[in-house]
Amino acid sequence: MKADLTAPTFVNGGLLSAHKLNQLSQAINNVAGAALAPPGVFCQRGSNQTWYMRRKWRYLHVAYSVTPNSGSVNVSIDFGTSSGNDYTHSSAVVWQWRTFDLNAVGGTTSGNWYAITVTRSGTNYSFNTEMIMESESSNPADNGSMPAPPTWASGEIVGESKLNSLSSIARSFAGVAFAPNSAAIRGTGDGQAYALRRRGRWLELTVTVGGTSPDVNFYVHTTKVLNDPASGTYTIDLNALSPAPAVGAWYIVRFEKLAGTGELVAFREIPEAPASYAPNWSHGESNIMAKLNSYASMLNSAYGVLGLVGWQPACLHRPYDHPRWSAYKTQRYLHYMRNGSTPASIVDPSGANASVGLKRTTNSQLFATYDLDSIEWLAPGGLFYVEEADVVCLSDEP
Repeated sequence: MKADLTAPTFVNGGLLSAHKLNQLSQAINNVAGAALAPPGVFCQRGSNQTWYMRRKWRYLHVAYSVTPNSGSVNVSIDFGTSSGNDYTHSSAVVWQWRTFDLNAVGGTTSGNWYAITVTRSGTNYSFNTEMIMESESSNPADNGSMPAPPTWASGEIVGESKLNSLSSIARSFAGVAFAPNSAAIRGTGDGQAYALRRRGRWLELTVTVGGTSPDVNFYVHTTKVLNDPASGTYTIDLNALSPAPAVGAWYIVRFEKLAGTGELVAFREIPEAPASYAPNWSHGESNIMAKLNSYASMLNSAYGVLGLVGWQPACLHRPYDHPRWSAYKTQRYLHYMRNGSTPASIVDPSGANASVGLKRTTNSQLFATYDLDSIEWLAPGGLFYVEEADVVCLSDEP
């Protein structure tokens, strides 16, 4: 649920109170907690698909890959209310990024939803939309630059300057700590791929495999991590893969079904337990340097995972009839679109609890919001499905 990064301000000559230091510890613990939270999920698809975004940042980045067989190809990115943007390629490209300043694109008001449609002209080549995300930065690879958190030498006077620097650094994580999260759509046909930006050490995969002589494979990037496993939940140590996806870098989770039946039911990253937490303070403490200096290592560690540039992935619009979305309750609000005759619902995967009906949306009001805290059976971190929705997104913003 939404973390509080409100860090205190210290005044020269003021009392160095345990209350203010505990406020600072809470903010830094919340930054560290954000580094343990699951990353946003992007559902990759091929040509002629639409994604939705609730505008938060200034820049939109679209990455795609094409593999021409002959001649040039043409890729168009269209925002619905603006003209398309065409790109011609005469050779293969992989993760070709295109960046748009949304301040210059019509129909993208801050706080409102807008659509991004990625299409191709011609049929004689393979095509995939690898990633669509908004960002604070015009560079999709930018992680921002954090000033070195201050430390204190033995016997040094603890003044307001370094303490305020720690508070300022903690507050600067707000963009990456509160980013919305997309849900994963159920794969159909031969499989489905998802892009994640690594934070945790382990990847938990819940899968089903069946049929006569199945041939179902599950991958992290190009590494096959499961082949025809029994239906169940498996944990993959990302550090043990070769190559291992770097912390903070994009990687792909994918399954393919060549024979039989199979599905990647749900997946999530699981972090390592933190090595330490920000200290608690009591009135009248002495020998405080070690506790003060622990803040720097925590902030450096969080920066290595999160960076400082806020971003959010786009949410796929239903690519087929009767979709199922899987998500874990890591944020409070479900934002969804269901502009059709069959109503959407929130479903308990165990089947032990009744489904929760969701109202339909309309052309004039494309999205609705549901407070997940109102569902008694859905605990924080719990898995749930959304059936029939056109678009699904989780956020701590109502």
